Amino acid sequence: ASTEPAAPLSKFWVPVRRQGCRLEKAADSFALLDAEEREIARINETAAQIWRLCDGRVSVGELIRILSAIHFAAPRAVREDVHQVLRALEGHGLMSFEKKPPRHAEPGPNAIRFYSFANRVGSPQLRLLKESAEHEGVSVEVLGDGLARFPTTVKLDLLYEQVRELDDDQIVCAVDGFDVFFCAGAEEIARKFRAMGCDCVFSAERAYSHQYPKYRKFYDELPVDSPYRYLNAGSIIGYAHALKKICAPTLSTRLQPLVINPRSINRIKRWSSRVAKTLRLERFDPGFIYSYVYYTDQQHYGKVVARGSSKLRIRLDHDTELFWCTAFEWRDIEAHYRTESGRIVNVHTGNVPAVIHVPGWRVHGHVFRRLAEVHSSLAGDR
Repeated sequence: ASTEPAAPLSKFWVPVRRQGCRLEKAADSFALLDAEEREIARINETAAQIWRLCDGRVSVGELIRILSAIHFAAPRAVREDVHQVLRALEGHGLMSFEKKPPRHAEPGPNAIRFYSFANRVGSPQLRLLKESAEHEGVSVEVLGDGLARFPTTVKLDLLYEQVRELDDDQIVCAVDGFDVFFCAGAEEIARKFRAMGCDCVFSAERAYSHQYPKYRKFYDELPVDSPYRYLNAGSIIGYAHALKKICAPTLSTRLQPLVINPRSINRIKRWSSRVAKTLRLERFDPGFIYSYVYYTDQQHYGKVVARGSSKLRIRLDHDTELFWCTAFEWRDIEAHYRTESGRIVNVHTGNVPAVIHVPGWRVHGHVFRRLAEVHSSLAGDR
């Protein structure tokens, strides 16, 4: 493939490979042969991947997304290579472009997009997420790679930038990066979500999870038997039309990152406590300031759920049908699960969660490792 800088291609163009050609593996490369078995060009493995995907149905933008998911790289990191390969193949007469926006196909059983968040895609802390996703056949696109600052509100913006371009009926699943692993594939996750009959599902947890104090009553009074009543923003799944509404930027999510950072949190908390004491505000809760300024995305999701919506059907996954957030079960994690038929089962609900989230694993790393070992051993038995 040519190493010359590639001219930009529209993300809506659909690359179509030349008919009558086939790909053949050579010793250290791939050969493209014509109908008479004559070699037309030699290409590398990346170019071969691109060639296989150019079936006349995948747009340039979708091609970049697929390659970034396969290689766990940010889209901008693979975009130039994809453009160069496509232009080189076009130069050899092996590729042409359908230069109009493609028609979107109806979503099938695997029509689900997976996203995770991390500002270092190459971090070894993502090992289990990557390994479990690969084992379950899940392609995860990591959002945020290379960002110097990674406050919690960035997740809302990053996810919104993805879903705003998607068809309304596209299913999207977003999970945290460093403390989550998959126990099921895309087809099973999509099937479980559709069966729940709603627009969006949030993970729930046993412990109180930094909601606004004025919304605490809502969670305390949820009419469910399951102990998993509180929202956790670590995992979410929904149709794109719902996530467009939920993750759309607000004034607070825009302004807070400008003034709030890890260094300013304690200063804000300290001064707000002094002001409250001076004004004799007896009911002032200093914990509210900390939770509000630090867990902004969690607070945002909490408001959406607690207020409800006449236009969206939102559910918390009380019974861990899809998500299991193990918050505050760290001390005795083995009392909260059993293994059955090669799967990890939540003993409280009897359900087999598809995504397991262990928040706080940096402090309680032995819990994450223990569940990871169990998952790995079960995966080997399946």
